Amino acid sequence: MALHQLTDRAVKTAKPTDKERLIADGGGLFLRVLPTGFKSWLLVYSFHGKRSKLALGSATDVSLAVARDTAAQERARIAAGADPRVALMEREAEQTAQREALIAAEILRKREAATLQDMFDAWITNGVQRADDNAELRRTFEKDILPKLGKQPVRGITDTELRDALRKVGRLRKRGRTAERMLIEVRQMYRWAIKRQPWKALLTDGNPAELVETKQVVPTGYEPVIRERILQPAEIRELREADHLH
Repeated sequence: MALHQLTDRAVKTAKPTDKERLIADGGGLFLRVLPTGFKSWLLVYSFHGKRSKLALGSATDVSLAVARDTAAQERARIAAGADPRVALMEREAEQTAQREALIAAEILRKREAATLQDMFDAWITNGVQRADDNAELRRTFEKDILPKLGKQPVRGITDTELRDALRKVGRLRKRGRTAERMLIEVRQMYRWAIKRQPWKALLTDGNPAELVETKQVVPTGYEPVIRERILQPAEIRELREADHLH
């Protein structure tokens, strides 16, 4: 059968019937026209005496010239002893592996970039529930912790940075009880996070808040008065009001 029997116009004007149509271009290349009007390219070939078909794409996306070039490449593979369908499956498997690798890399990139703000949002949504719907807790973090550390990746935050942030409250602003209470809350957030993904994977070096001691963030001579536990909103407000009296 002669090659290149079709024209671009013939492809464009080919009409559907009530049955599938196969319009030959030659060399095993066919334009397939379905009853729905959908047109695609099909290569019909024999490999080891077995007749097979290989889809080459939609006629809307693949031009006649490209379909011919692809068909010629596949015929060359057949002549060299390779089954195009096997080669296609191998290419598709490789492409799938590449896509999955890209997705995994993007997930890893996003995980590595997760910030303290992200961790706080996860904790306050799923890890803690106060009677005031966490309003007081949110206000405290948004005022004294998140402005400085919120945009930093969780993996890179050190005990030194946490200590410095709390010292500004306890020593510079002379609010020892507030700093003491905030340290407890920060520790509780980290303890919650370090048991759960993705935070667990980002805290492989441990909980930096555990390395911060109360005496390091409160004024000299201040005696810790808070037993470490979950404070209620009324207790938090009481401690803040007490700080304002000093």
